[in-house]
Amino acid sequence: MEIFTSLRDGSWLTPRRVKHYPILIAIVAAIALPVMALLGPADRAPLGVDFVATWAAGHVALAGGDAYDPEQLRPVEQAAIGGTKFYPYPYPPTYRLLTEWVGALPYHAGLILWEILGVAAFMGAMMVLTGGRGFWLTLAFPGLIVNVINGQNGLWLASALAFALAFLARRSLPSGAMIGLLSVKPHLGLMIPFALGAGRYWRCFLAAAVTVVGLGALSIAFFGLDPWRSFFGTLEAYRTGLMQGDDPAIAKLVSPFAHVRRTGAGLAAAYGVQAIIALFALGSVIKAWRSAAPLGIKQAVLVIAGLLATPYLFDYDMALLAPAIALATLVGLEEGFGPWEKTLLAFLWVLPGIARPIAVYTGLPIVPVGLALGLVILMSRGRHATR
Repeated sequence: MEIFTSLRDGSWLTPRRVKHYPILIAIVAAIALPVMALLGPADRAPLGVDFVATWAAGHVALAGGDAYDPEQLRPVEQAAIGGTKFYPYPYPPTYRLLTEWVGALPYHAGLILWEILGVAAFMGAMMVLTGGRGFWLTLAFPGLIVNVINGQNGLWLASALAFALAFLARRSLPSGAMIGLLSVKPHLGLMIPFALGAGRYWRCFLAAAVTVVGLGALSIAFFGLDPWRSFFGTLEAYRTGLMQGDDPAIAKLVSPFAHVRRTGAGLAAAYGVQAIIALFALGSVIKAWRSAAPLGIKQAVLVIAGLLATPYLFDYDMALLAPAIALATLVGLEEGFGPWEKTLLAFLWVLPGIARPIAVYTGLPIVPVGLALGLVILMSRGRHATR
């Protein structure tokens, strides 16, 4: 009973633990990541390997090639990192518009700059969002570490999201512009239009729409229409192989859809479960954003619901949880935490670091369950929560 009570009221999460554990994690990561880079297996890139797809696409495109042609990308990737594995490039030309510059650099120089700038953007955006609070919690966030290990773009997307949420109340046009940047991975922003509509943030909604259209127009102006045609062809093949075929990458997905598929169930069952959960997420967003709940709680619900709703979710995408955790924590510090909230927020903070190994080695749906619990607990927080 004492453990139950401690978890319920969050008394186990003492100020000393909140202060010192992140510092320890950050120090360990700062030592371990360079060791991984220097001593990793010789037959593959040990650190930041997913970056090679972004780099190779830019490199091929700048040389006048087709950034979406696997036969052109494959030899460039293998020359950069060795091995035989191919890393597809499933991003729209708007993403290429923002990232093609890395292809002009040598691979390792591009990777180092990509990692450093990504971490800097993420840290800066989170400090703006929190008013400079929680530096070590942000730096040691497992979602940051997972993105550095993989060389992924989750930190860049989380930065745009953090800025968007920070600006929403008073600077709706910059907020909408940041939301528009998230369209380079549109499946992660499924809930945003519904939230803005339910909350009547029409100026932000319009700014986001203009940004999306503007990015598309710029990509056509710079690259023409051919890359879009290639992209849609590549995307369909990638989606079919990943979601419907036997692509081993599905083992790394942590969405409800992926967990159902790993049980051996068919596509109809997997999509059916995902659709039901997405409707639950959508209902949570609309209810929260129409309510009188603090804006920070509304925003946290939006982020968590967006991650829960998409069938295409990797552990590195959960870097987007950082703004949700920070905003809910700030509300709790201001108004008091409800039952289970401190434990929930601590669990969500750890979740990106444990999501993939638990999914791969145990099959347990820890991410869908954790995100769903997050929605339930945040939606049910009492008006008179105590610290």
